[in-house]
Amino acid sequence: MAKFVAVSREAHAQKVWRRFANYQFAAKEPLASIVLAEVVHFGSWMPLVFIEEAGRYVLMAMMSPMPGHNLFVGPDGEWLGGYAPSSLRSHPFRLVRREGAEQMTLYIDEDSGVIRDADEAGEPFFAADGCGGDIPECGQHPFRCLTSCVSRRPGETTRGRPA
Repeated sequence: MAKFVAVSREAHAQKVWRRFANYQFAAKEPLASIVLAEVVHFGSWMPLVFIEEAGRYVLMAMMSPMPGHNLFVGPDGEWLGGYAPSSLRSHPFRLVRREGAEQMTLYIDEDSGVIRDADEAGEPFFAADGCGGDIPECGQHPFRCLTSCVSRRPGETTRGRPA
């Protein structure tokens, strides 16, 4: 079960993270949220569905009709499809709009296994010189990807909200 927490200087300044090496984390996920701009990438090789979530419908890619399976992740975690949904490519990060807030907050799944102590190999969460304001160094690429995706879904929070 994912444990999403907000990325903050207090909790993550002395930590690093490692990019995922494969898609094994998604091997049991039959659905992935997508944005309208991604529809053209899926073409006819992956069904798209609308799932009711919190009283509204969310566009999803169906990677398997069976719960607990993902037909697009191979036995060694390799992605078998031609295009991976942005919600999977940005793992273990999520952008979440807190209730009543206009800005999005960057969250990370603390149970993802990618967070390490700063003395280990990995990418820092924040720049050593303190530059970058509140946007973590690690979030630069995932943050841009997620921001782009969320901006195409006005008013919607991401799938995998904090527990």
